[in-house]
Amino acid sequence: MRLSDYRQLAKKRLNNQWGINVGLIVIIGLLTGAIGGVSSVSSNENIQLGITFLLNIFVLFAFSFALYYISLYVVRGGRAQLGQIFVVFQKGYYVPLMLINILAQVVQYVLAALFFLPLLLPSRKQCLLVSCFFRWCDKCREYGDVV
Repeated sequence: MRLSDYRQLAKKRLNNQWGINVGLIVIIGLLTGAIGGVSSVSSNENIQLGITFLLNIFVLFAFSFALYYISLYVVRGGRAQLGQIFVVFQKGYYVPLMLINILAQVVQYVLAALFFLPLLLPSRKQCLLVSCFFRWCDKCREYGDVV
């Protein structure tokens, strides 16, 4: 299939459904914002971050997956409906998708740590720079570069 064929198919499938699909995206955005706003009930930043993290892992991911589900449903010839926003919670998809989401989060954090951790570890040049400002650095003593 050529690109123009895909465009024609998408236009055909979305005929008279543009409004409901855009509306679902807006509703999911508002719902996600409202649920995410629950984390601001505490004045402690650490508690807020923890609540936000848990909400993202256990609740808010479901709305993203619902958008994917609705998109596939429309592309396959179905009509989008408002109740499909909660399809992840209704049809027994919640636990498998939650496990996939948790696995994806763990992989994301591991890859980020592998990528950014070497940037955070001090190198020999950084130790020399620190020793110029503070006149000592434990790592610089190991290298024998104390100024």
